[in-house]
Amino acid sequence: MSLSSPKNDNLQFTDILFKRVLKIWNKEVNNDFMVQMAKGILDIDRFKNYMMQDYFYLLDYLDVLKSLKQFCANYHLCDFIDKMIEGTMHETYAVHVPYMNKIGITEAEIFNCKVEPVIKDYIAYMKLCIKNHGMLGGLVMLLQCSWGYAYISEKAWHCHGNNKNIVYKDWFDAYASQSYLDANQEWIDIVNEKCRFIDSSEAEELCQIFINCAKFETQFWSVL
Repeated sequence: MSLSSPKNDNLQFTDILFKRVLKIWNKEVNNDFMVQMAKGILDIDRFKNYMMQDYFYLLDYLDVLKSLKQFCANYHLCDFIDKMIEGTMHETYAVHVPYMNKIGITEAEIFNCKVEPVIKDYIAYMKLCIKNHGMLGGLVMLLQCSWGYAYISEKAWHCHGNNKNIVYKDWFDAYASQSYLDANQEWIDIVNEKCRFIDSSEAEELCQIFINCAKFETQFWSVL
């Protein structure tokens, strides 16, 4: 199923988030890096740099996820966060690291890789969001990353993908897998459930967090 629109026909909070960020996500679909990757013509060194930058991001992303557990008010939410942590750990150590090895990234390259400033700024913003907005801020913030990757990768492959591309197709397939789509839908459902009774002021603050995180993602793609 496409993540271009939620399953429920009734307008929910994530529908608002989607509309507010769609222009930014569509811009990322046509980013030079994404277009070249979909066409299979991206220079492998640029892709290696992306994989290393994303690896460092995932390590911090895990810490941010774990920090949300202190705000869990019930078993259902705690169980959901635990599932997301487990899924991210699997993605990091069972998928991402072996894939880095597969494309020839050495331990020395990882050690000497300089983390892009935008990643540091992005993680600092995430931590600030949790500090200022607690669980809701964290859920909305992390949903943007997960949902955004699914949407952008799907659209980029549809618009620019080369079916003969065997170089980077695995990357696109990972974000189109049913398990990834199901996890995103669960995240969307959780955010809608938790945001049912927020007032307009808090809704606007959460929308702005979603938009700001999308802008950080755009900055990240632009430096690769």
